[in-house]
Amino acid sequence: MRRDWLLYGVILEAILLPMLGSWWVRSGLPPQLSILATTAIERPPFDPLIFSLFTAVFMFIAAFFIMPTWFGFKRVEKTPLKVAHGHWPWWIWPGLLLCSSAWAAMWGQAEYLGKLRHYMFVPLWWGFILILDAVLHRINQNTSLITHKPRLLLWAALFSMPGWYYFEYLNFFVLHNWYYPNLHLIPEPFNYVWAFLTFSTVWPALFIWFNILRCIPQLAERYKHGPVIVFSRRLQACIFLLGSVTSLASCIWPDVLFSLIWVGLALSLGAALGLCNVWTPFSDVKQGDWSCVMLGALATLFNGFFWECWNFWSDPSNPNFWRYNIPYVHEFLLFEMPILGYSGYLFFGIECWLMFILFGRLFKFDTEIRVPMNGSKSV
Repeated sequence: MRRDWLLYGVILEAILLPMLGSWWVRSGLPPQLSILATTAIERPPFDPLIFSLFTAVFMFIAAFFIMPTWFGFKRVEKTPLKVAHGHWPWWIWPGLLLCSSAWAAMWGQAEYLGKLRHYMFVPLWWGFILILDAVLHRINQNTSLITHKPRLLLWAALFSMPGWYYFEYLNFFVLHNWYYPNLHLIPEPFNYVWAFLTFSTVWPALFIWFNILRCIPQLAERYKHGPVIVFSRRLQACIFLLGSVTSLASCIWPDVLFSLIWVGLALSLGAALGLCNVWTPFSDVKQGDWSCVMLGALATLFNGFFWECWNFWSDPSNPNFWRYNIPYVHEFLLFEMPILGYSGYLFFGIECWLMFILFGRLFKFDTEIRVPMNGSKSV
């Protein structure tokens, strides 16, 4: 408990370092600093050389997930895909109704709904969260976050709002990597209140996805026997410093280092939690178990597909619709997102988990998102 001051220091650093970087390069705060970015800022055009360099990094990251044996993971024998089965819970039906009706209204523009059609994002995603949890309940012998950790799910929704807003804050310092051109569809100041409500859906969806992937033994086992890394206190201190430098550098050179917006906080926060002897997804790596890290990253990537898919056809009636404005690599799009941008989701999910653990530590609530597997009493 005496080391919790370090965690408060990470929060202060996370707020102040972007400001320091901005003052360094422009002697002031970034342009158009507000609550949410609503306009594009001119960025450097597509550059084949830089795109090729980022593609090489993308391929390396993909290989780490697809071919883990290349990186020292033990080869796992292929076995038939088996998952345990329970029954469908009652909340699958309101989930399907909410998700499908909001989906149809958002993509179909549904002008007969009038201004009500601007408020489809939250019911769409909370309906989807109910569906995801019902799937988890079905394949995990009637065990899910709603049945076993409903309070944690509420905490996740609550802290997801300021948690995601931090990235909206960072977005101004990297010169609007994304922006919301339709936010004006909801009058101020309620549009910002509504935006906060939409942010409540981020962490619950990610945490349920993570547990769904844990229910696939062949996938979880794939990453349980990897390289052993012991994070000594000296190494954690170096990682903390690297994270701080990374966060600062991404705001000083936002055009070149725009992608590091997803890395800096994860490094410094993960190291700070480790120095405070708090469990994180990286803690099990000292036994060679990378499953929490890898499945947490993959969970966000899978959910990211739905984020981008549902966003793509929701313009112009969706005030939460976003566009990207990424320097040098803004080509070869899958929906609105440049294909290379999907690699950011892998880091983002772990960062969200670390932030949730941080909030739990400071506000004294349970952050164990793993539910018991296949009817067992332990995670």
